[in-house]
Amino acid sequence: MASKKTKTAGTSLIAIVVAALLFVAQQLGWINLNDDPKTAPGPRETTTSPTKQRASLPDPDERRGSPAETAAPTDRHFITKLQQRGATDEPVIASGVIVKVLPDDNEGSRHQRFLVELSDGHVVKISHNIDLAPRIPNPREGDELTFKGDFEANELGGAVHWTHRDPRNRHEHGYLEHDGVRYE
Repeated sequence: MASKKTKTAGTSLIAIVVAALLFVAQQLGWINLNDDPKTAPGPRETTTSPTKQRASLPDPDERRGSPAETAAPTDRHFITKLQQRGATDEPVIASGVIVKVLPDDNEGSRHQRFLVELSDGHVVKISHNIDLAPRIPNPREGDELTFKGDFEANELGGAVHWTHRDPRNRHEHGYLEHDGVRYE
């Protein structure tokens, strides 16, 4: 029969393994142990088929009025103003028309890239991380694209990145919407 000391050591080892597994699961965004709804992972969507629509559950960012939605007013010149003031890491939500499908950037994390013209005529580059989110199949010039991500001003008119879910759940999730399908 096992001694009391052996049983205690076994119980301690199990507790350490469980704690380590919970820590890893939280870091990967699979669970939320903080009781904070702002950091709770939302429903995972990896829809890539144009015939399949977004899940009926509301986006968790839409439910709580995310900073991106409160920071991006209905002013159609919002991104242009961000560019003029040299903003960085500014959350945005906008729509526009794809004017150019650029080649993928395959250095480091792979990115699908587009130039999108906004309603005020401003053109912004969208850089969508396809190592973390599904690729948009067959995007065409003239297609409408809605995006949520972070804007970075640059000498070419600015770029939007973070158009995907953060696997560590430390950054606000972004997305692209094309032909009625959300890619995140």
